[in-house]
Amino acid sequence: MGGMFNGCSKLTSLPEFPAEFGSVATNMDSMFNSCSKLTSLPDFPAGFGGKATTMYAMFFGCSKLTSLPAFPAGFGSVATDMRYMFNNCSSLTSLPDFPTGFGSVATDMSYMFSGCSSLQRVGLPTDFSFKGSGITSASKQAILPANTINGKYTGKWTR
Repeated sequence: MGGMFNGCSKLTSLPEFPAEFGSVATNMDSMFNSCSKLTSLPDFPAGFGGKATTMYAMFFGCSKLTSLPAFPAGFGSVATDMRYMFNNCSSLTSLPDFPTGFGSVATDMSYMFSGCSSLQRVGLPTDFSFKGSGITSASKQAILPANTINGKYTGKWTR
């Protein structure tokens, strides 16, 4: 599924996803990359993203998306590469709660929220912590506030 809709810059919406959509895919690299007019996505089916080992730039440049549907259980739980996942989603105001295990084996989340200038809410699981570069407010590569507790971002974050 890597690059499935990559560069579909005129795409504004998608029909309902089939029940098995994304449940066996191991590569979601650039799946919706540069879908700059995409305003919404249908609900993600059960299992979506549960076996994906890479989610690199999955929603990169989806500058018209204001929100995403709920993430199913297991989403992002085996992904090791989450760099640029929501990068330049400048209209995204909130993200639904990520499920337990999201990002638990990731080795790099660099610039995950860079350019998300409208983002006001991110629901992170309590076992979550960022890994990689570009995640501090000092670097101006992510909009999360500086963390003074043990140097880790955990739990629910709301701006």
